[in-house]
Amino acid sequence: MAGVVVLHPWWGLNDDVVAYADQLADGGFAVVVPDLYEGRLATTIEEADRLATSLEEDVADAFALAAVDVLGAAIGDPMARLASTTARRAAPS
Repeated sequence: MAGVVVLHPWWGLNDDVVAYADQLADGGFAVVVPDLYEGRLATTIEEADRLATSLEEDVADAFALAAVDVLGAAIGDPMARLASTTARRAAPS
């Protein structure tokens, strides 16, 4: 089984992103969609900009790498977990 990590745009994890992830899942993909803003959504450009600029890069990286870990475990792919671990080691501290 193939897997996909879907990262939402600066608006947040809205219904459009969820619908896209559902389409991928209906197509047979294992899908993980981390919510980088933890439930917060933007409805204006100003709000989206505020959310995007308030997200610290290391936090976003942690969410994305955790999603890869979850996906790798879900599809039984040790290479996904290896890629995630390698990326963590290569990340600047």
